[in-house]
Amino acid sequence: GGADMVRFKNRYLLAEIHWKDNLNDPNLTGKAIVKAIRRAASFLLGDFGGAILNHSMHVKYVNTGTNFCLVRVSRDHLRMAWTAMTLVTAIEDREMLFNVVHVGGTIRSCRKAALARDRKILALLGNAEEDGENE
Repeated sequence: GGADMVRFKNRYLLAEIHWKDNLNDPNLTGKAIVKAIRRAASFLLGDFGGAILNHSMHVKYVNTGTNFCLVRVSRDHLRMAWTAMTLVTAIEDREMLFNVVHVGGTIRSCRKAALARDRKILALLGNAEEDGENE
């Protein structure tokens, strides 16, 4: 909840990666993600922005199967990181977009959000199948 959020020094951004060609990248690394976000921050705020995020941002988790990643950033630089992420259009020359689905003060809150999101997606897919797809 809101009160907890104040206590934690870091923020975690749970983001979905949408590849333009819809192909997953099994070799995607946290390092490549950081580099792409940092480049966007530099574009936004000059080298200063890129340098700040270089020190305060870290990718904790990448799942190349579901295309989710978890980015940790210091609380003070949350807005900068989030804004930079919305400007990223490629990771290592592959066109993509980030969709930030949750921001939390703990990894646990992000994990809960990811599970809830997955369940929603599964529920939607489940419903879609019941209609019968013969239009």
